[in-house]
Amino acid sequence: MTRRLLYTPEHVQRLRQVLVEAKADLHEQIAQQNAEIAELRSELNEMRDALLMLISLRRAEAETDVATLRARLLAVLARLERRDPAARLN
Repeated sequence: MTRRLLYTPEHVQRLRQVLVEAKADLHEQIAQQNAEIAELRSELNEMRDALLMLISLRRAEAETDVATLRARLLAVLARLERRDPAARLN
């Protein structure tokens, strides 16, 4: 009883070649994905910077609004203090 060859040297060589090609394709795909990730990170950083600038502007506007409201409130309170308590409100 002789054993039949399952793999010939040509089969083994072709398998090696296919594995080398697959490895090269994998490295190429990884490089492309890394480039895409770098681009997405750059876009994310730009968006983050824009958001931080917007938050800073809105915070400054809110502080200005609070200061304006506080000044108006103080002016109204000052007028109320000068008013005669016995006088009618209307």
